[in-house]
Amino acid sequence: MVVLPILLSACVGPQDPVTYLNNWNVHNYSSKGFDHCKGYGCRLIDHVQLDKKSWRTIDSHFRRAPKSAEEERARLKSVIGAFERIVGPITGTDTDVKDTFYKLGDDQLDCVDESVNTTTYLLMLQERGHIKFHEIEQPTARPILLAGNRWPHQAAVIRDKETQARYVVDSWFEDSGADAYVVPVKEWRHGWSPRKAREKKAREEAQEEARKKEMGSK
Repeated sequence: MVVLPILLSACVGPQDPVTYLNNWNVHNYSSKGFDHCKGYGCRLIDHVQLDKKSWRTIDSHFRRAPKSAEEERARLKSVIGAFERIVGPITGTDTDVKDTFYKLGDDQLDCVDESVNTTTYLLMLQERGHIKFHEIEQPTARPILLAGNRWPHQAAVIRDKETQARYVVDSWFEDSGADAYVVPVKEWRHGWSPRKAREKKAREEAQEEARKKEMGSK
């Protein structure tokens, strides 16, 4: 059953990211070669080796080293998308569509696959010296029904070394190859989604515009 791995993933206790990956039978996570999940709940695993050209593309996102944690998070958004554009044609997951239930098949990824793969990418970026302002943690889950969530969901996690603030790195909301979302864990756990974020921004802009008009009429 597709949903079962997702439900089980919401029940895991604290683990370091490597132990977490091993529990999903992902044992390779280095630049020399790594395991890639697909087919829902890491049901299928491909071993991937990237060539020098591919690594140059990945490394180019950090050609100028980030000078702050905020800048590093912005780079992570785009580089996760770059990983997916490179790995997708190799594993056949370049046809993966957003969310879990729009399309089914061995080429599709649920949030377990996405969070495991993203954690793998983050560990490799750390190995290559690109992640300096954050620690990598195991994926976190948000439970069903919290803030209107119909299904459990999980995502990769990083922690700001200075502030200790935790952020999800979530690539599940868009088709393969799109930039990931980096969102504070607390906000994400309470039902964050790109749609809700857009609606909130629109409301705030409308309120600000109304405030300006009111001030101008006085």
